[in-house]
Amino acid sequence: MKVLYRETLAQATSLTSPEASPSVPIGRLTDPRLSTYAVFVTSTGTVTITAVFASAVTADTLAIAGHDFDPAATVSVNGSTPVSLSEGLGTISFPSDSQTTWTFVISEPAVADQIRKIGRLEFGVAFELPGISTEVKVDEIAQSRTIISGSRQSYGYRLIPYRRISVQFPGIEQNEKPALDDFYRYVDTFLPFFLIITESCLTLADLYAVLEETRSLSYQLNDANFYSSTMTFSEVN
Repeated sequence: MKVLYRETLAQATSLTSPEASPSVPIGRLTDPRLSTYAVFVTSTGTVTITAVFASAVTADTLAIAGHDFDPAATVSVNGSTPVSLSEGLGTISFPSDSQTTWTFVISEPAVADQIRKIGRLEFGVAFELPGISTEVKVDEIAQSRTIISGSRQSYGYRLIPYRRISVQFPGIEQNEKPALDDFYRYVDTFLPFFLIITESCLTLADLYAVLEETRSLSYQLNDANFYSSTMTFSEVN
């Protein structure tokens, strides 16, 4: 399991795209609020985004959320081999590189003269969480509100459900704790991050998540001098 959580793109000195709409600026891609998005107008089905930094940035993962590209669209980073974009949210891995200029190309050639939106774009080095237990708890949470009248008739407000994943880390080594602590302190309980599922015991797609329900990060030291901990990820859109 990996997470991509530091807002690397927000540090760019320049963020441009020839397809970007001036009325809905490309700078919104660095806004952590999920209600914002950037709009792109493409006549070829391809959107090219270039980020320039003051110094070299190292990265091996790109994540895209809140977009309306077709799942068959492909993504390449600095000319890397194009990879198909997952439906709704995609995380693209590529060989680690360090550059001052990064170019992301999303190509959907079968669709031209279209307007496309992207809610969130982030890239950087994905942090691998310590080995997880196979005892992963996955809940489908209903947020709808139910009202029962005096005559026992049911009314309700239908709200969007979400997934909640509870994970145990049974064997955290001492040298792994600082990275886990940094992750928790950085995202707190509200800053969204990309959760990249790599374990075969999980059949979930990649998630855009928050630590909404993990109010504290606790460690238990066992007799083998390993720490154990648990963490709960709540899906967001």
